Parts: sequence; C-alpha cells; structure tokens
Amino acid sequence: MKGLIIASFYIIGVILCQFSNAATVLSEVSKDWTGLIVEQGQVKRINIRFEASSSAYSANTLQSFRRQGERNGKNQVKQFGQWNPIAGQVILDVAKIDSFNTIPEPTTYALTGEFMPKLNLFKIQYQPHRQPAVMLLGVISENKDEIYLFFAGPQSSQKAPLLLVAGNTLPKYMQRAVDNGNEVEKARLRAVEERNRTDFINRQLESLRIQGQQAKAEGNTALVAELRKKAYDLVSESANINAEQNQSQKELMAKHQKGQREKQQQKQSRLNQINAKLQKVQSQIAREKQSGNQEAANSLIRQIQLLRSQQQDVAMGRHPILQQKAGSGCIPSLIAWLEEFKNNEGTSKQSVQIVQLINLFRPSVFNSYFENSLLDMGDELREGYGYELARICSQQNNLPLKKSLINVLSSGFSEKQRVLDYLSAAIGGMALDGAAEWQAYTLNELAKANDFSSLDEFEVQSVYVRNALWPKEKAQTETWLVEQKRETDNEFKAAKPKEKEQSETKLVERKRKPQREEVYAEINARIKHAQNGDLKALMNAIEPRTLANWNSLNIRARDEVRGYINSKLPSLLKNYFSIHTLPADIGYATPEEALLVSKNWFEQHKDLYIGLRNQPVVSSFFDKLFKVREPYLKQISQSVIDKIFKITSVDELNKVSKELFIGPDKQHSSVWKVVNNAKQRRMAELEQIAHQSRVGYGPLSAEDKGAIYINALYRNDMEIIAYEDKKFERAMVEATRPLLNSGVVELTSLFAGSHSDPQTIKQDMLDSLKGISMSTAMTGFFIASYEHLAPKCLGSNTVDFERTKVWEEITQTVMGEELYRNTFSKTRYYTIAKRHADIFTELGEETNAGSLDALGSLYGSFGLISADAQKSIFTMSDNLRGVATVMRRYACDSEEMRTIESALTNMTRARLK
Repeated sequence: MKGLIIASFYIIGVILCQFSNAATVLSEVSKDWTGLIVEQGQVKRINIRFEASSSAYSANTLQSFRRQGERNGKNQVKQFGQWNPIAGQVILDVAKIDSFNTIPEPTTYALTGEFMPKLNLFKIQYQPHRQPAVMLLGVISENKDEIYLFFAGPQSSQKAPLLLVAGNTLPKYMQRAVDNGNEVEKARLRAVEERNRTDFINRQLESLRIQGQQAKAEGNTALVAELRKKAYDLVSESANINAEQNQSQKELMAKHQKGQREKQQQKQSRLNQINAKLQKVQSQIAREKQSGNQEAANSLIRQIQLLRSQQQDVAMGRHPILQQKAGSGCIPSLIAWLEEFKNNEGTSKQSVQIVQLINLFRPSVFNSYFENSLLDMGDELREGYGYELARICSQQNNLPLKKSLINVLSSGFSEKQRVLDYLSAAIGGMALDGAAEWQAYTLNELAKANDFSSLDEFEVQSVYVRNALWPKEKAQTETWLVEQKRETDNEFKAAKPKEKEQSETKLVERKRKPQREEVYAEINARIKHAQNGDLKALMNAIEPRTLANWNSLNIRARDEVRGYINSKLPSLLKNYFSIHTLPADIGYATPEEALLVSKNWFEQHKDLYIGLRNQPVVSSFFDKLFKVREPYLKQISQSVIDKIFKITSVDELNKVSKELFIGPDKQHSSVWKVVNNAKQRRMAELEQIAHQSRVGYGPLSAEDKGAIYINALYRNDMEIIAYEDKKFERAMVEATRPLLNSGVVELTSLFAGSHSDPQTIKQDMLDSLKGISMSTAMTGFFIASYEHLAPKCLGSNTVDFERTKVWEEITQTVMGEELYRNTFSKTRYYTIAKRHADIFTELGEETNAGSLDALGSLYGSFGLISADAQKSIFTMSDNLRGVATVMRRYACDSEEMRTIESALTNMTRARLK
C-alpha cells in the first residue's frame, strides 16, 4: 500500500512537471496588447484587451466561429476543440495624422476566441461592420512580452503578420514611425470642438432665416436688416472656423512642397553637371571626327552613352550613393539579400505567397545586408533601395526571384502602401523571427515532456505559421513531426498487449476521424490508384479540394484530412520514384544526347517538381538529376557560346537556351549563368545593330536621343514615322484607360445631364487618340524653343504671344454658401517666328520632355501601363530631346536645320487642316 501511494505521488509529480514545461496559464498573459497595422494605406494603432477572467464564457456557451463555406456559400462551424475560451475587445485607432482627412473616433469590436496553454497559442476573431470577419492566429513569445499574429483564411497568404507588445505603450521603434498619441487625441478633440461650433452656427443661421422670412412678410425692414447683420457675423465666424481647419493642412502642404522643391533643386543641380559634361564630350567628338580620329571618337561616344544613362537615372530620382554602388547592374548586397530566398529553399518557379517573401525582411536576415534596420533607415535611402530593386535588379535574368516578385519586395521599401509598405514589411519580418523562435521552443518543450497529443495538435493548429516561415524551416519542422510520429508508432507496436490496448484507445480518441468515413475511404482509394506510378493519379490523390465531400467538412476536419494526406505522401513519392527511375548517366554518344534524354524525363515529371519540390523526397531526387546534367552542360558550354555569337537574329537567339536547358538550370547550374550572360551580351549587340540600322542616315548619330524619328523625318521615311507613331498611339490609349475606368467619366456625365452617355464620352476620348503623331508635339516644342535654343533663327519678323491660365479658390460655409473667392492666374510669354505663328495659334503651348518622363514613370511605377507602353512614352520625350539637339548642333541656314523645320511644319499643317 505504501509503495502504491509513493507511485501515485510520483505519477502526479511527473504530470504536473510536464504540464509546467510548456503551458502558459491564461492569468500569466497580459490583459493589454498594442501594436501597429496598415489598413488601406492608413497607419492605425491596434489594441487588444483580453478579459481578466474567462469564467463567464464556458466552452459550451462560447459562440462558434463561422465563415462562409467555399463555393456553396453555407455557414460552417469553425471548431477549435476544447480550449480555454477567451473574450475581449479589439480597438483600432488612427496612429498618424492625415491632414487631408478628418480623424475618426476609435473603432471597437468584440473579440472572441480560444487559448491553448500547452502551445502558447490562441485563435481569435472580430467582425468589422459590413465586412468579412477577421480571423487571427496568435503565438506568444517565451518571455510572454510579445504576440505574433497571423491572418487566417483567405488573407493568410497575402497579409503581413503583426507584432503586438504587452501593455499600452508602443515600443520606441514603432513610435518613431507614427505620431505621438497625445497629438492624435488633441487633433481629434479639436475636430470635435470645431464640428460642434459649426453645428451651433448652422442652427443659429436656420433660426435667423425663419425669423427673417417672418419679418419680411410683416414688412419690418429694420428687423430684417438686424437679422442680416447677425447672419453675416455668424457666416464670418464659420469662415474663421474653416480657416482654422485649413491652416494645419496648408502648413503640412507647405512643408511637403518645400521638401519637394529642395529635392528638385538637388536633382536639377546634378542634371546641370551631367549636361555640362555632355556638351563638353559632344564638342570633343566633333573635333575628333574632323581630325579623322574615329577610334577616339568611338571612345567618347561610349562616354556619351554612360552620361545619358546617368542623366536618365537622375531624372528618375535614383539615389546617387546607391547608383555608385550598383555600377552597371544590381547592387551586390541586394543580390546577396535576394539569394537568401534561394538559400532557404525558396523558388520563384513555385507559387510564392507574399507572406513568404516577408521572410527577407526578418531582422535576422535584413540587418546583415543593409546599413540600418528598415525602420531606422532614412526615407531617401529607403526609397532609393526600392528604386534599385524595381528598376535595376528586376531587369537582370540571373536572380533567384522573378521580376514580379522583386517588384513586390521593392514595395516593402515604400511609405505608400502598394502590395507592401515599409512599416508592414518591417513589423512582419520581426513577427516571423519571433514566430520561428516560438516554434522552436514549443516543439522542444513538448518533445521533452513526451506530450504527443499536443504535438498532433501543434501540427494541425500551427499550419498558418509554418506556411509563412521559410520553406526550409517548414520542411524541417514537418520532417521532424513525421519522425516523432514514427517513433510513437514504433513504441506502440512494441508495447505489451494490455498497454497496447490502452494506447490504442487513446490513439483513437486523439486521432478520431472528424467527419464521415467515406471521405477517408475516397482518399485511400485514390492512394491505391496512385500506386501504379501514374502522375495524374498521384497529384489527384494529394489534392483534398477535389474530394466529393470536401465542402461539407469544417475547418478542423479539413486540417486533419490534410494532415492524413501529408502522412501518406512520403511513401507515395518513394513508390513513384521507384517506378520512374532517373535516366542513365552514362552510355551516350554525345553530351547533347544525354541532355536531351534528361530534359525529356524532366518534362514528363515537372508537374511533380513544380508542386512538391519542398518535399524532401522530391527535392533529393531532382537534385540528383541536376547533378547528372551539370558535367554534360560543361562539355557543351563553349560550343553553345560560340554558336550564340554567330547568331544574327533575336528569334534564333531565344531558341538556343531552350534546346538543351530546363527551367531549374537557372538555379542549379553554374553553366546556365555563363551561357545566359553570353546570350545577354549578344542580345545587346543585336539590339544595337538593329538600332543603328533603324537610325540610318541623318543629322543625329545612333548615340543621340530621338535619332530614329528625327533622321526618318530628315529622309522623309514615312514607313518608320508611321510605325513609331502607331506605337505611341497604343501607349497613349493604354495610359488613358486608368482614367476611363476610374469612374470620373461617369461622374462627369451625371452632372452634365441625361444626354451625356458615359460610354459615348469614353469612345470619343479614345477616337481622339486615333492617328495621333509625335511630330505634332515635336513641332510645338520646335517653334516655341527657337527663342531659347536658337534665338538667331527667329529672324527679325517675330510675333509675341501671351498665354494666361486662370483658376479660382472658393471658400464656402458648411451649408455650401459662398463666402468669398480668390482668383489666381499665371501668364507665360512666347516669341514666335512669324512663319510659325499660324501653327502656334492652333497648338498652344509646347510639350515638355520632363513632364512626359514624369508621366511614364508615374504610370509605370504603379503598374498602370505595360513596359512597352512606358517605353513608347519615354521615346516621345527622347524625340523632343532630339529636336533640341538638332537646334543646338546645327546653324540656322544649315541644310539639316532647314530640312527638319520643313518636315515638321509641313506635317503639322497637313494634320491641322
């Protein structure tokens, strides 16, 4: 009896010890948590408050989480199991004052959810007004001072994780990114006070209006005059309130404009320096050509090309220090940073989720490659890195990420929210670092405690965290979980009969199939069918969404079904590769034959590689294929490179890389990089040859901007002119579509009357672009620029023009009554040669090359137009610069100048008729 009592105390002690290793009691968790979130481009403060006690919420009375079922739209219960129920509030408040919007009151939502102590994990949800419910999975740091929140459901792959800290005070690294909370509250109180004052004035005005009507009806003119004076005083007071409201906006706008002017002045200073160098080098080229020293002239032409490139970079706002670091390509540190994605077994060939890209912003990764953390980086430098990624790095073909994904990463350096923004990227990166630590210590504690039931729960519940971490981390965790299951199964098989019966009972309780048995029967039938080595059958067996009863399963059941399929996947893959062995690595007549055989094998099985390359069995098997190919690729590399430099067409050049290479060679073969570099060099040579051929004979050389169009005008080559104009027309139509689709036309039509059909207006706008010619804008620039670029060419017979733009600023009361208006105007003066006066009268002001560059850059950066359309807009600005070059380079009475002037003016007059 004494031994039994001692044994009982021992067992109770072990159980308590095991529980205390990993579990967090709810009372140990802080009640208040705070952090930042970016919603629809606005930075907000998010506060979560848990109730002090969950006793009021039993597991039976807690409302179940619901979400819309896929496809059939039925409500489905989101079952979380018997966890500790929790409740509380989510409070969202403005964290950064926006001078263009009013400051709303904080929004409070009821929070419900459950907490699992052994995993230090909870699931919560709240319901915004007239929006889908927001579901979040949170994991708690080991020190209980941080929570890392991951969005669940459809948002899980697209939204950055959040980081909340215990208490009500933001950490300093977050405070630096937002306004002081007291300032936000002061602005809110000020807005409330102004709104109350305005409401009071409006009530007074309405009362005076009624009294005035009555006094007027009675013929009491003295009272009417008195009431009018009172109304005028109230209107004046309302105007003062409006002025106070606008003052802070004007101050912020003035500050913003001052910053923009300073940036523009710096940019202009750098452009002036480059322009001075260009003029100097152009003069040197002219002297060298006159002396017959063509070799020296060619060397100077290359300098011109470099200066032109620098000029464009400066005009686009490229950071000068980063430009020096980059040289002629992507900054090496940025390349090394992007390589981290590949090093952690990520690949841009698979479907990459945005949340996975945020791993690159984890401080443990990011801070190794940049001078400062993302939150500590200056605005100009941070935006500069975004430019380098979007404009320079994305153009290289030897990087581990596709252009579209690099553009997504570039948005992580921007203050404005596009796909990402720098605040979401930085906080999301810190949350991922914290979640990785949570995963490591939680698994360690559960393993030490031999708590296999909690390990099963971990596998099901932590899926959103695992999917967000590096693919390498995810694969390692899932492999470890499989090994733990295998050990458990082995122990189970070796157990004594009685113990085995008891364990089997617990196992059934723990792994009870959550829904109808026919679901598992269908899965097992699919798995059996896939044993024959058919790829389509295998891919069908591991895809649960095509199951007949998939839509009837709740979320918990779906998670367990996926877990069941994942447990069967390794043996399925091993069976598949035992049937489809790799081709032999010897016995071929030529290396080309060996490469073709391995390429054909890859093409037959590439769906497996694309969909399951993160599986250790698949990655290991295909790695063997890549290693077999590499020696053969080395043998043929020189012959392929020799063939590349003999090719004379771009189409043939593109075929070379497709003959023997496969997609993964880009990541796995050093030969591919060498061959691709040779291909890019030859591509540039062919493009340069084609460019020189299209430039042809004329006043400008191939190195000059706008040479193709200007020289075509000089030679009267209407075929090239028509081709270039058609490209520009397509670009302008494409650039116009965002406006047409924005709703502005519909709004204009609404106010214009019922006879204005929006579709008709849109079609008229598109029709006006048909047949547009760059020569028209070039003519306007040409005749208006004589005054500045070639004043001697104006002649003595000139005409002065005055162009005035007038606009008004109207101040109104809150009731829409006009108080006063200010009229502003800007006048520009032009001196035009009389022979061009008729054209200038029709065209108006000249087109500016800089404004076209800005248009192309703006539309391109937001993805509103394609790269080809953006290039066409830049071509137009280059043509204007080409006109300026001709005017500077040639004398008024030169044959070149007279021919260009005649070509432009004749074409424009013909178009204006």
